Amino acid sequence: MPRWFSRSILGTVVIVVSIMLLMRVTSAERVELTALERAIRDGFAPIQGGLTILLDKVGGITGYFAEIDRLLADNENLRQQIRMLQWENNQLLEAKQEVDRLRGLLAFKEENPQYELLSASVIARSPSNWYSTLVLNRGTDDGVAKNMVVITPEGLIGRVMTVSRHSAEVLLITDREGPVGSVVLLQDSRIPGIVEGVGDGTDTLIMKHIPYDALVEPGQYVVTSGLGDIFPTGIRIGQVSMVDREAEPSGLQKYAIIEPSVDFDRLEEVFIILNGAPVVSE
Repeated sequence: MPRWFSRSILGTVVIVVSIMLLMRVTSAERVELTALERAIRDGFAPIQGGLTILLDKVGGITGYFAEIDRLLADNENLRQQIRMLQWENNQLLEAKQEVDRLRGLLAFKEENPQYELLSASVIARSPSNWYSTLVLNRGTDDGVAKNMVVITPEGLIGRVMTVSRHSAEVLLITDREGPVGSVVLLQDSRIPGIVEGVGDGTDTLIMKHIPYDALVEPGQYVVTSGLGDIFPTGIRIGQVSMVDREAEPSGLQKYAIIEPSVDFDRLEEVFIILNGAPVVSE
């Protein structure tokens, strides 16, 4: 755009504004406007109306963006509140689960007065697949001794293998070195066998030396027989999931795969039977 044209527009605007200001000042002292004042006012009325609408639109747009900023801030505040409520809800759920576990343990203790039960917490687990062990926060200072039996309300865990003043290492029944004398509980029949870990790093159990003609079926429960010097009678071990003949020439025995009653991966609290079987010398 030529410079002279810009200057002309600017000069025209200055003149018009000056005339309107002069009209404003002089009209205050007069009752009627002159013909020139009326013509100028009528001519600029549409322009003033357009400017008013434009300014209103600009103000509306500015307010619109300000409202967006406010809504974004409110949205972020709500997100923070939701995150806080989710965290508090998780804390409450964890506390409820802990209370439920402790209530279950207390009820189990009250329902089994024949045992002197000492509660203990799992503080470590064996990192090796060769041995299935865990460590409890109880030791000789609490009356714990070697070969004491460890259980939960769900069933048998194992026995104390080594013990110090403030901790005890437990050999789980899922270990091949921790066989348990057992019977299959089927109504009034008691079919003997030996339960031990498969030894493949899983929690699978196998019940061996079952007489071939014994009626053992999936779904039956397996409990401790009470034979031997360690495990009391009647503690649940697991449930039969499969039955098959042992791989031996005679074919006089069969075996059963046992699904443990206890979820060993989720153990947190257990019981040690203090008045169980006497310590067996090595």
